[in-house]
Amino acid sequence: MVVFFLISGYIIANVLMDEDTPNFILKRILRIYPVYVVAVFSEIAITHFTVGSQGINWPQTLARLSLLGDWFGTPYGLAGVEWTLRIEIHFYAVMAILKWTGIWRRFEALPFIFLGFTVLLQILGPFTLQAGFARGYVTLYMPFLFFGAIFLLLEKKLCNPVTGILCLVYIYLSYLTLLPRINPGFAQSHFASLALIIFLVAWFFRRKLQPNYWTILLADLTYSVYLFHNWLWDHIIRYTSMLVSSTLLNTSLTIMCLLFFCYLVNLTIEKPSIRFGALLNKKLRALQTAKLPQPS
Repeated sequence: MVVFFLISGYIIANVLMDEDTPNFILKRILRIYPVYVVAVFSEIAITHFTVGSQGINWPQTLARLSLLGDWFGTPYGLAGVEWTLRIEIHFYAVMAILKWTGIWRRFEALPFIFLGFTVLLQILGPFTLQAGFARGYVTLYMPFLFFGAIFLLLEKKLCNPVTGILCLVYIYLSYLTLLPRINPGFAQSHFASLALIIFLVAWFFRRKLQPNYWTILLADLTYSVYLFHNWLWDHIIRYTSMLVSSTLLNTSLTIMCLLFFCYLVNLTIEKPSIRFGALLNKKLRALQTAKLPQPS
């Protein structure tokens, strides 16, 4: 997930170079929420019909659907994977505000602003306070989104290289320092360092990594697979195990079923939502152009 945060920060910073604030917000909403809402209600429905439940806890469900559940102590659904989306939504809000206020165009100052957000998160203490893997995850991992954004600024030579590099070093070293104190269970893990290496190697060879049909297809399925895999897997394998006895065949069949299901979700929900967002943005731009004063 740290690789995802680094790439997301890098891509969102690049997107904001061209998109205005309404365009950015609309695209992010239609990119994230439609499939997420389907995943949440699918989990509720399947859980109800397989193991039984007392019905929908609407206050909890609405908090989850907003992706602002950390502010209400809302437990995670989708077998925990929604924690990353909660970080993403907060990052999008920060970036939208920077764009809307015009601060985004002050490129030389942006590394200091991202560093300031990082330090503020650390001063305020670990957020969230939930136990287990999620303790302090906003404090620990949101700065990696800032890392990706600063890296993009360095690549485009939009900020002072010394300033940018020093901010990156601080973000990385502060993570290593805080991890044992906030979430000691991961103190001996090195996944963030490995993620950083993967990100840097991929960036270095980015011009040689040419997309093809299969990489594009798998990339298209990334979001739906992420939302469904961790909880839907157990339901699928329960039925596939009735068809085959071999563990290898059972696992292979489960993977195929999961990928096919996610392909259908991508085809029927995700892509139409993205196209609808593009259409809305086109109409909004047309309206804005029509309202501009015409030369006499």
